[in-house]
Parts: sequence; structure tokens; C-alpha cells
Amino acid sequence: MNLTIAGGGLAGLLTAYFVKNNYENINIEVFEKFKLERYRVDCAEGLANQRDSFKIIGKFVKPFVMNRLKRIVWIFEVDGEIKISSIMNRNFCIMIDRLKFQLFLIKKLHEMGVKINFGEKVNLNELEGDVVVDARGSKPGKYCQIAIYKILEGNFENVKDTNFWMVKKDEPETLYWLFPLGNKIANLGCSGKVSKAKLNDFIKFISDFLSLEIGRCTKNGAGLLDYSYAAMMYEGKEKEVFLKDKNVVVKVGDAAGLVDPLYGEGMSGAILSAFLLSKNLKNLEDYKNLLKKKNEFLKDRMVATLERVSNFDSFLNFMLLLDGIDMKYTKFKPFFVLRYPGKFFKMLKI
Repeated sequence: MNLTIAGGGLAGLLTAYFVKNNYENINIEVFEKFKLERYRVDCAEGLANQRDSFKIIGKFVKPFVMNRLKRIVWIFEVDGEIKISSIMNRNFCIMIDRLKFQLFLIKKLHEMGVKINFGEKVNLNELEGDVVVDARGSKPGKYCQIAIYKILEGNFENVKDTNFWMVKKDEPETLYWLFPLGNKIANLGCSGKVSKAKLNDFIKFISDFLSLEIGRCTKNGAGLLDYSYAAMMYEGKEKEVFLKDKNVVVKVGDAAGLVDPLYGEGMSGAILSAFLLSKNLKNLEDYKNLLKKKNEFLKDRMVATLERVSNFDSFLNFMLLLDGIDMKYTKFKPFFVLRYPGKFFKMLKI
């Protein structure tokens, strides 16, 4: 059997790795548009504990963990006033050195006999193979946002375990973030209706608001966030993740539109889809069905995202009710009701 993968990012590399582990005699060839010496990663490097991501890849990625985030703080700017919602989530997110992790995967795949062609941007219709995997990442479209970011040096000691999100009532389409990568470096960015000026204004605001010492920028970048899978689920439609034409073409990761619309997180989608495909390469209907089952939560995330834009006050009131909650109590509804009865009944009224 021959497997051809278009895209040597996280989803493409993990697909090759997982498949090769399950099918030792399979021939795998990967095509990556960047030359190896120019190979780079453009993302916030936050891996959320959703879609079984920690279970699938936790030990494998452990050497590349830079920081662990245990708290989520939402900041809302409403008519010049600041409102805060602080949520405990001790196993929420890990920050990884994604470039080092992917270079490690590349080395590992070479050792396993997988051929990786760098500096080759390909057309899916030109590729040969029993199965062709589309792992080329997000593409512009109706359900795709632009994201920009900066990696900044500074003193983040006092906030190193916290992920910050910010939304302004007068521009609810734009989501801002701060992800500490450790004590002395952080990723600050925004997605949606973005601009360099907006990002710079946010950096100044958050440094003043949190009394941070922020220094020079060591890297900046931009990318696309495709959340079309969530949008299709919300609309009661089905996102096609494999097609039969000249070849069987299967989509994984961002190419399948698996970005979380609320947070813009896509790594867990890349990990899950690569893993599921490796287990169901000979039965793509099972891959399609399992992918849908594991991503059902994206429909609710899409509802929340739309609510943020169309009914900001309702979104704000719900998020403020989460202030002070420990997310471990949300795993089993009766525990949540017993721990936070007042908040629970207020949520029912929203």
C-alpha cells in the first residue's frame, strides 16, 4: 500500500508516524512546501487537553513542554469598564516548543524509512498513491479567520500559569490572547478582524493591566484558522473529510477545518485526526464517523462564538458566571450542581 501526504506540518508528520507504526510495510511519502532550512511553525503553541490529545500524545510530546497553564482568565472591555472571569483548569493546556517537536518527528520518520520531500508545493490531483492525505493546513474561506502574533521577551513570572483571553464589546469579532511560554517569554496575538495596530494596542494594555515588563520581539507571524468543521455541524451539514476521485483523498488537521472556533486551537484536532486515520486507513467511513463523534463539542463552541458576536451581553453574563469555578466539577453534572448551586440555576435562566 502507498500513502502520499501533502503537507509536512504537525498533522502530516503525525499521520505518517502513526500510520507507519500500524502498517510497517506501507510506503509513505511526504511533500512539504518549505525547504528544510526555512522550515517554520506559525501558531501560539498551546495544546489543549481536548479531543483525547493528552491521552494520544502526552508522553510523546513531554520532552518538548515549555510551560503548563492551570488557569484561564477572560478579560472583557465594556464601555470603558473592565470585567474579569477567572476559571481554574489544572489540566487545561500545555505550551510546547512545536518547532523542535516537529523537527524531532522529521528525524524519527527518516529513521523509519519515510521519504520527506522538502521545498515541493504539490497539487493533490498530481499525486499518486492508494490514499492521498491532505494535510496542507487552513485555506481561506467563509469560515476562516486571520491570526497574527508576536513572541515577546519579558518578565511573566507572576502570570506564567495563566492563559489570558480578551474581548471588547465594541469589536466582538476580535479575540486577543496571552500565552506565557515560561517565565521570560510569551505569545501575544489576536484573531478575527486583526491588524498590527490592534495587536500593539493590546500588548500595551495587557502590560499595563498586569504590570508586566515586556521587552523585545523575538518573532512575529501570521496564519489562518479554519473552523469550517464546527460551522458545518452547527448548520446541520456534514463536512466531507474524504473524497473518491482519481485518488482517495483524506483530510486531516486544519485542512479538515478542525480548528476550535471559540479558542482558535487546532493542535488537538491535528493529533486526533492523524491518530484516527492511522487506525481506520482501510475503512474511511469509520474514520469519518469517529471524527464526527469526537468533535461533537465543536457545535457548542460554534454557538458560543456566534453568541459572542451577535449577543455580546448574553455571552458576557454567562462567562462572568464561570468566575471562580474549578473546571474539575464540570465533568459530572451532579457534582457541579452541589458545588455551585447558585451559579447553576442562574445559568439555566440565561
